[in-house]
Amino acid sequence: MLSMRTYPSRPKNRALCVSGPELQLVEGQKTKWFANTQAGQREAMAYMEVCYEQAAEKKQWTDRNDTPLFGSPDEPGTFCHAFIEDETNRARTGYLALDEVDAKACALRQLGSLNYAGQKLRDVKIGDVTRGKVREDIVNQVRRMGSRSTVKRKWLYLKQLFAYAVEIERLNANPCLFAKDAKLFLNNEERVTDHLVNLDVDVPKILAAAPERYKLAMTFAAYTGLRAGEQLALTWDDIDLIYGTQNISVTKAVKKSGEVGAPKSKHGKRDVELPEHLADLLRHWKLKQSPKERQKHNLVFPTMHGDYADANTWRRRGLIPACKAAGVDPIRWHDLRHYYASLLIFEIKHAPQEISRMMGHHDFSFTSKQYGHWLEKAKDKSKVGDKISALMGGM
Repeated sequence: MLSMRTYPSRPKNRALCVSGPELQLVEGQKTKWFANTQAGQREAMAYMEVCYEQAAEKKQWTDRNDTPLFGSPDEPGTFCHAFIEDETNRARTGYLALDEVDAKACALRQLGSLNYAGQKLRDVKIGDVTRGKVREDIVNQVRRMGSRSTVKRKWLYLKQLFAYAVEIERLNANPCLFAKDAKLFLNNEERVTDHLVNLDVDVPKILAAAPERYKLAMTFAAYTGLRAGEQLALTWDDIDLIYGTQNISVTKAVKKSGEVGAPKSKHGKRDVELPEHLADLLRHWKLKQSPKERQKHNLVFPTMHGDYADANTWRRRGLIPACKAAGVDPIRWHDLRHYYASLLIFEIKHAPQEISRMMGHHDFSFTSKQYGHWLEKAKDKSKVGDKISALMGGM
C-alpha cells in the first residue's frame, strides 16, 4: 500500500512524501516528493491513484516464471541474444556504432559467467534476478573485472540490458538500478589482469580448440603480444623469417576508423622476437596463401579477398567458439596479449624495462600499473624466442 507522510523539517516545497511498493514497481524508486500545500496534497492523491492503476497493469503482464534465461549473445532464445539483436538494429539505423554493440556483446559474455545464487548468471531467468542478490553477489564480482572505467562500462551495459527488459514489459523493475550506483565502484582499484586467474591454463586449451581458419591468428597474438590493430596491419615485409634472425617489425596499426596509421604510441614502434616454432607456422602459411590474398596489401592475415581483416570477426568466429569448445569462460582478444605478458614475466622472467619495451607501452609506470603484481617475479633476462618456442611445444 502507498502511504503519504509530511516532514515539517524539510523545505515546504518538498515536505510531502509518497512511498510504497507500488511506487517502486511503477517508477523504480522508493519515494516521490510533493509540496506540503493543499494543491500538493491533491496532486499527491491523484498521483497515488494513477500509481495504483499502473501497478495493477504491470502485475498482470509480468510473469517471472515465463521470462527467458539471461544466456549469451550467441544463444538464440536467451535474453542477451534478444538484447544484442535489438542493439544491432539500432546500430543499423545510426543510433549507435556497431563497435559499441560488439563491446556490449563481449561484456555480457563475461558477465554471464559470474556466479549468482550458486549458479552462473547466464543460467538464471531474468525474472529471478533480484536487486538484493545483485548487490550481494554480482557487484563484488564486477569490481574484480578490471579498472574503474572498465567495470563502470560493464555495469552500464548490464543496466541497459535489464532496462530493455523493463521497456519491453518482461520485468517490472530494473534489478541493477540503485539510488547511489555511481558510488558502487568509486574506490575500485582492481588491476586490469586481476580477473585473469586461469589464463595460463585456459589459453592453451583455447588455442587447441580454435577453428582452423583463425587458429594461426590467435596463436600469433598469444605468442607475440601484438595489439589487434598491429596484427591486422602486419605485412610480410614486416616479418624476417630467415633462420636465426626471426623478427617482427611493428610500425603501423589499423585504427578503429579502419584507417592504417602509426601504432598506439611512439613506443608502439618496436621489434618483437619471433619464436622459431611460430616462424615455421608462418613460413607454411606464406606458401599456402593464394595470390588473391596477397595481391592488394601483402598482408599476413588478410581476408579471402586480400583486404584488411576485422578483429571483431576474429573474436566472434574464432575466439568465442574456441572458448566454448574448450569449455572455459570467454576471454577478450586483448587477453591473448596479457597471456604473452604473463609468459615474459613468469616463464621467461624478463627484466621489467624490457617487458615494457616489448609490449610497446609508452612508459614503465604503465607496465607496472598493469602487471605490478606479476612483475615481482621477473628477475633475469633470457632469450625470448627460444623459450617461447619451447613453451609452444608441438603446436
